[in-house]
Amino acid sequence: MSIADIPQLQKLSKEEKLQIIEELWDSLDHDTEAWPMSDEEKAILDARLDEHEANPGTSLSLEEFKRQFAAMRPSWGARHGL
Repeated sequence: MSIADIPQLQKLSKEEKLQIIEELWDSLDHDTEAWPMSDEEKAILDARLDEHEANPGTSLSLEEFKRQFAAMRPSWGARHGL
């Protein structure tokens, strides 16, 4: 399936398309068992976690990330009270 299969989607604004993406993402099952990872992907995540734990000051808190993202995407920030 592609966006061409649903003509109504082609007519939506960028903000409306992002809202649909967000709603679709939220509707997915986020159980880790439902999303298998390869050994390579697990190694990458482990390395990133190790880097974060070794240098926590180089990362953003979730709230700071949301604030910065909302500054770049005002419509997203408005929908999420930021």
